[in-house]
This record gives sequence, C-alpha cells and structure tokens, in this order.
Amino acid sequence: GNWRLLLSNPGWHLPDSHRYDMAALVDFYPPLRVVAVAKSQTGLEIADLDQISLLGLIENGHTINLNSDGFEEKFDLEGSAKAIERVRNCIPG
Repeated sequence: GNWRLLLSNPGWHLPDSHRYDMAALVDFYPPLRVVAVAKSQTGLEIADLDQISLLGLIENGHTINLNSDGFEEKFDLEGSAKAIERVRNCIPG
C-alpha cells in the first residue's frame, strides 16, 4: 500500500480534478514540492507520501503550510501524527 494525505475544508470551492503544484512546508524544514489533486470541491489529496519524504515530516512535525498559485492553507499536524503512529503499530514490519 501507500500513504495519502487527504485535506478538507467546507469553505473551499475547488475545481474538480484540478492539479495543484505545491510547496509543502512542515515546521521549519526545507519545503518539498508536491502535487495535490482536488478530489471534490472541498477536498485535496496528496498521494505517495513515502515517495516524497513527506510522511516522516508529518509524523514529527507540528504544522504544515501548503502553497500554490491562488492557494495557501495551514494545518495542525498533531492528530495526523497520532493517527500515523496508531496505523504503524497495527501493521507488522
């Protein structure tokens, strides 16, 4: 399997299937280039987190800022880190 990050905000009005080339900044680490795709008007998905080194930053970080042309959001990662830890503890190896 692979990890995916799903972000949502009921106030968003995203164009369906729109692709966002983003800079993901977790805490004060150097930004990573990621691609997010609008899965609905209120939801974004970033796929294959292991491939872009974002999963480890999310596990250990406190906040993530996502920036793209016309899009800027900041999220708290506390709940995400705890969820990743619980999933990792359920899966052997």
